[in-house]
Amino acid sequence: MANAPAALLRAAAHGPLRIMFPFVSGLDELQAAARATERAWVLTIHAFCRRLLAQHPLAAGLDPRFRVLDASEAGRLADRAAAEAIEALLAACGILSVLTTTAIIVSLVGPTIGFFELVPIDEFLFGTDWTPQWLLPGLFVRN
Repeated sequence: MANAPAALLRAAAHGPLRIMFPFVSGLDELQAAARATERAWVLTIHAFCRRLLAQHPLAAGLDPRFRVLDASEAGRLADRAAAEAIEALLAACGILSVLTTTAIIVSLVGPTIGFFELVPIDEFLFGTDWTPQWLLPGLFVRN
């Protein structure tokens, strides 16, 4: 299937020469030209690049055993790469949320200790006569 465009190009180069055979006096020269087109590299740009890379893989920094993927293989590889990228992004988001939560908890430790130095924990949990106004002077107006 990938060689079909190259076959069309080859036919386009070779075909007119065949049509001219009966009408040309130098038939041997024309036939030689036609045979030369059969040996020519008539390739699409993709086929040319693949052939060039296959002949010089190390110069291009490729594994000499490289191969061109077909469309279904390329699609599966792209899907797998996208899934791995999404998984990595989600893992990073999870780590960031854990770090953020940890930072929030650590930032509350000091004020919590200060609070429970002023208010006994049993009074805080079970007391019935606790008013928060006396803890933060200047922020609340006493009645």
